[in-house]
Amino acid sequence: MKVYGRSINPELLSFWYDHAAIGRIGLVHIDIVMARLIGWAERQVTPDGEPSPWAHVFVFMHPRSGVPWIAESDLNVPLPGFRPKPNGPQENLIYKWSHPAVDHAVVLDPALQDHQLTQFEEGVRQILRAGYTYRVGELADALVAMVKRDLSYRGPLHRDDAMHCGHFVRECLRAAGCDPLGPGVLPENTVPDLIAHAFPVVAEWHAPPEPDGAGA
Repeated sequence: MKVYGRSINPELLSFWYDHAAIGRIGLVHIDIVMARLIGWAERQVTPDGEPSPWAHVFVFMHPRSGVPWIAESDLNVPLPGFRPKPNGPQENLIYKWSHPAVDHAVVLDPALQDHQLTQFEEGVRQILRAGYTYRVGELADALVAMVKRDLSYRGPLHRDDAMHCGHFVRECLRAAGCDPLGPGVLPENTVPDLIAHAFPVVAEWHAPPEPDGAGA
């Protein structure tokens, strides 16, 4: 299936449509090298010490013309059919994370109240206007903090203008007065797996297994 010339998994797109709502959180697993490395690094904070299934996290905004929109901070992901955007905080149609390469997804609900949703939306807008960028160095510092078992650690590569995906979602939630991780975890050390265990799961989606012999 293609939408605007982009490859789309219709089952995954339907999952997002069914469960998207402003203030909710989405997480995805995608089988690319960068995502595998992030999941491997997160094993320092997963409950079982295994690599995390989650390499990217984003928040849902109000739908537009019935289509879910998201806000996220992301690197220039080379997904076929998608025009690259500058690295950092950005808004996108949910089509981006309905790509066939996504094989696992989940939606979480922080259960923000109406006044919190207003604060959340304004917080997102402020971040989008602020000129942050996505720097791999910030992820490296987060890895060091995880290895040190000290998520209050601020690494030497810290930049005030940097914001990776977990950091972005954390700041959006903090703008709404919602911070389940507390002062012991610096915002820049907020990795997707920490968000994944902070809120109730609304729904989870897995790509069906390939038939035996597929791709052989």
